[in-house]
Amino acid sequence: HFRTTTISLTPPSQTPTMPNYLLFESPLGYALFSIEQQPSGFDTSAGEKSITDFSLFKKMVKIVSFSPFNDPQHSLENINAISEGVMHEHLFTFLESTLGGKSGSKLGVLDLGGLGKAISDSTLAIKCYSDASVRELIRGIRLHIEKLIKKSDTGVAKGSFEKAQLGLGHAYSRAKVKFNVKKVDNMIVHSISMLDQLDKDINTYAMRAREWYSYHFPELAKLVKDNSLYAQLVAEIGNREHIFQQDDIRDRLLNITEDEDLVDQIIESAKSSLGFDLSDVDQLNISEFSRRLRSFQVYRAQLFNYLTSKMHTVAPNLSAVIGEMVGARLISHTGSMLSLAKASASTLQVLGAEKALFRALKAKNGRTPKHGILFHAPSVAKSTKKNKGRIARFVANKCCMAVRIDAFSDEPTSIFGETFRQQVEDRVKQFETGEKLNFEKNAVLMEKSVELAKKIRGEMEDDDESMDDQMEKAVAAPVKESKKRKRSAEEEDVEVPEKKKRKKEKKDKKKKEKKEKKEKPKAETPDVSKIQQGVSDLELHQYYTAQLQQYLKDNELKKGKNKKEMVKIIQSFLNGDESVLQKNQVPKTNKKRKRGAETEDNAANKKQKTA
Repeated sequence: HFRTTTISLTPPSQTPTMPNYLLFESPLGYALFSIEQQPSGFDTSAGEKSITDFSLFKKMVKIVSFSPFNDPQHSLENINAISEGVMHEHLFTFLESTLGGKSGSKLGVLDLGGLGKAISDSTLAIKCYSDASVRELIRGIRLHIEKLIKKSDTGVAKGSFEKAQLGLGHAYSRAKVKFNVKKVDNMIVHSISMLDQLDKDINTYAMRAREWYSYHFPELAKLVKDNSLYAQLVAEIGNREHIFQQDDIRDRLLNITEDEDLVDQIIESAKSSLGFDLSDVDQLNISEFSRRLRSFQVYRAQLFNYLTSKMHTVAPNLSAVIGEMVGARLISHTGSMLSLAKASASTLQVLGAEKALFRALKAKNGRTPKHGILFHAPSVAKSTKKNKGRIARFVANKCCMAVRIDAFSDEPTSIFGETFRQQVEDRVKQFETGEKLNFEKNAVLMEKSVELAKKIRGEMEDDDESMDDQMEKAVAAPVKESKKRKRSAEEEDVEVPEKKKRKKEKKDKKKKEKKEKKEKPKAETPDVSKIQQGVSDLELHQYYTAQLQQYLKDNELKKGKNKKEMVKIIQSFLNGDESVLQKNQVPKTNKKRKRGAETEDNAANKKQKTA
């Protein structure tokens, strides 16, 4: 009595959509092929043979059109556009002329997410497809491209595809690897690695030289602690018996050490040394080894100077914040300047302490490291143990901003780095002393730094003034002097006594004017200090009006222009403009006193409300 029904969970068979055309990007141009036969079974031996055998493959596809590139530069532009997922104008016109008028065109492309998406989003109304069969067909086209195009009327010579492919490959690689010579971070990576390796090797060689030469002269190792100075002395002394045989040995040792007491101690200890004698061959090998050690030390100093100058060119802001060596180690640890710029401040803070970080995360004890390579930064290293974590976090924030400015700015400048360094120093001072300091906002500091950078750049451009302008200024200077000389020559015709009379008259007028000014009474400015607290606004209004009127009467002796100005001042003040008082040196009312005082109108309004 029960009916059993079966439900099919498998979807109905769907025939895969196959495109009508295939787009092939060759180094010589774009080629469009039509699909004549539907391919199938590429994973079998028969399907593989249909791709590799040209007699079978030519039945599957047929060339429709071929659009060659104009020159190698044109082909490089198109391949760059394809790699970035952008449709070039040349490809647009080619597809528009071939498939523009055909409705329902389906195009098979190799990269559906990049170039295929750009074609589908264009105004051509072409749908793009890409699957395993399309990729296999394009592989066959790439394998037999010369034979397929040779059969058409394209005019492509035999062997031209290989040459064009080689040339385009070199040009494309050269364009991708192209960089600014002044901003080569790879040199910094290799330089800091070489510097670290040299430090290890020099320490090893110095210990070996001390141990080797101590068999002959053990007292010298105790007197000289510096490895560089020790290597120079070993190469200069050789056998200790030479100290007593050579007369100028003291002067030569003094030139190396620049310390007379040390030279005297070396000579005295050589007289009573406990070391055994050396043969000529042993002495020759030890001296040669010490010279090689000294050459490594000299090269190490040169490499350090090179690295410092390179950091000032490539990453000036990062160098200003944490120093050249620590900045170079951060760049070397991440691999490049761009990788360091992409890292966040929290990542930059723990660079170099990855093992401790993952150990803490695995143990789940919460004791994650507070700093890695940044521990060697001067601001972090000098701080107390309690504040190292907070200062390291703050330094990591500033380094993150500094390295991004260095990585993406066109002209190197250390102005931003110096601003960040000053912020770090202020914050360290606050942490260490506990004083509350007023810090400016980052936006304000950045605006000041940008203005300063523009100012410095403008001064540098002004300093690059051409020699022609300087010569014009130098030539124009004597012309002015000649004019003055001409004027003075013309004035010589005037008689001397007339000049003296005019000068005396001018002096007398000036003296009279000074006396008149002294005799005139000076106008008194209003004094607000006379006003006591509790005076209402209306009384203040009357007081200032009276003072200004008195000021007008005292200045009636002057010109009428001043009188008009005083009338305007009184009118503007009566209208409520108090800024006139400040401009004309009249004291302004006290705001605190004014707030406490109540006008008569306000008092009347309050009485009405209460009633």
